[in-house]
Amino acid sequence: MASIWIRKLGTAIAAAAFCAVVAGYVSGLQSAMLKKSFSQLRYYGGPKSPMWRG
Repeated sequence: MASIWIRKLGTAIAAAAFCAVVAGYVSGLQSAMLKKSFSQLRYYGGPKSPMWRG
């Protein structure tokens, strides 16, 4: 009876570890995608030439 309980506990710990690894991978992938999308939206200042003469 105790070995069944230990086996279930081991299975639960293995499943939790697997979920943690998958969550870390997805989080890293999302941050990489987020950095890539922000690099395309950079703003470096005003217009290259004025819109009106003053």
